[in-house]
Amino acid sequence: MERWDISDDEDFEKENLDRPETLVRRYIEQLFKGTDRITETMLASVNIAYLAGITEDAHLGQGGKEGYVFDIESKSERWLTDLIMPALRLEIPEKEIRVKRRGTRPEYRIQVWDKKLVETLRVLFERPGIVRLWSIRNQRAWVRGFADAEGSATRNTDKQPQFSFYNQNLEKLKIAGEILEKDGIHFGFYLPNGRDVWQMYLTGRENLKRFLDGEASGVSHPEKRSRLLQFLAE
Repeated sequence: MERWDISDDEDFEKENLDRPETLVRRYIEQLFKGTDRITETMLASVNIAYLAGITEDAHLGQGGKEGYVFDIESKSERWLTDLIMPALRLEIPEKEIRVKRRGTRPEYRIQVWDKKLVETLRVLFERPGIVRLWSIRNQRAWVRGFADAEGSATRNTDKQPQFSFYNQNLEKLKIAGEILEKDGIHFGFYLPNGRDVWQMYLTGRENLKRFLDGEASGVSHPEKRSRLLQFLAE
């Protein structure tokens, strides 16, 4: 993602930085520099928002022998069948979309070839700041996809329930945190010594209930949601 820093733009420093419309305009100009997928990303549907979130766990092939392919694998057949496949079918109804088992292993896969879908998701993957410009409904869908792909329900060192997001890109975690804050959900960041993967963790029973309940982003991955609910019920 192209990072924007006011200090790197001498001309911008001469402008009146108290004018929020100027800040927003220049931020958007930088955010979309070099891409023609402005409409597809700015006006993305809630399904695209969710798929953009789970792209953290998917492969986006572009060019070469495989062409433009969206490829995702998981041990959870229910997640692929009940959530990802319907979202894909709503966006590209003309395509045949199926969940296939990978040999005798308990792993499942969806592959779909579509240039527009892959290019749109790639822009959102590389420029997550676009998510900040969406409606709260789409932002929650993006965080929910992020949680489904990169989240984990565990217990912390105090044996209390915890839900964590993991990613190498701290900026993406910060954006997810900004959205969670809108629903009154608290979180923290942690970078283990010697590792390059950041953790954003949610703790506290009431905090986790807010994460799961109502309009908040939550987690919809069947097994991860069930595990977190089980920890909260104990």
